[in-house]
Amino acid sequence: MYDEDDYEHEPQDEPMPMPTASDVIAFRDAINRGRAAFDLEPVELFDFDACEPGSTTSCLSAMHFAALVGGTVGIHHFHFSDASAARIAAEVFNPSTPEWSGSVRIPEQIRRVTDVFDETAYGDDRWCRLRDAMVDAGVVE
Repeated sequence: MYDEDDYEHEPQDEPMPMPTASDVIAFRDAINRGRAAFDLEPVELFDFDACEPGSTTSCLSAMHFAALVGGTVGIHHFHFSDASAARIAAEVFNPSTPEWSGSVRIPEQIRRVTDVFDETAYGDDRWCRLRDAMVDAGVVE
């Protein structure tokens, strides 16, 4: 597992390393912690093919969490217009750091997968490799 302080990825020439099976499972677990805080059923399988890399409302974490509770996704942060939703998300994902103006830092367990996803384009080699990794981890059909 990556330490939050060690995991700072900014777009650059070198692509993000592909997530491992344990990274993918940690991603699902983190998404499900967020869903549980909003009384949503846990997700067992992600609808990977319906997600759009780089979208604020239909990327992997938006489609399976943030958009369902009125949020969007930005670089390294969930954004909520509803203050109570932002407080709930902050309690789940950043309990030691309060939300700031409706913005909640996305934990590295989610970013480890979504940062790779957002660097891809539908059907390109890295998109296919990430999809295959998620299928192998049992979180995508």
